[in-house]
Amino acid sequence: VRVLMPGEAFAGFEEPREVAGGESTETYKARALLDGREGWVTATSAGEVLPWSARCQVLRTVPLTRGFPANEAAEVIEVLRLLEPGEDVDVTELPAEDSSSGLLRACCVARKDKTVGWATVREGATLLLRPATGTGGEGERAGAEA
Repeated sequence: VRVLMPGEAFAGFEEPREVAGGESTETYKARALLDGREGWVTATSAGEVLPWSARCQVLRTVPLTRGFPANEAAEVIEVLRLLEPGEDVDVTELPAEDSSSGLLRACCVARKDKTVGWATVREGATLLLRPATGTGGEGERAGAEA
């Protein structure tokens, strides 16, 4: 058992269950997409878990790069442009951890100018991209801790 990091996706095996008690909570039986570990995820009404959405909003300035690796020691990084806070991107692949840097990265398309590249979703505990609200998404139920 471990703690999911901000921005980390998980696949739910079944619909969330409401848990009776003082605070309104939902519990998900889930598998972490990064390492395949299974367990239970609990979310409160504070919105720690968000449904998967291919559309994400940029929270902090983040480089959009040509390649997946984000470690300059491992490979030369070509920055296509900077994504600005408030900008929307469409994620084309589920986020994956870059083993050379430990960053959670996703391939995405900038909606502003259709530039395709790789962006960092999470750096340490800092979330740089998060699912955009109200856009709906197809596919597996996934979430991100805030």
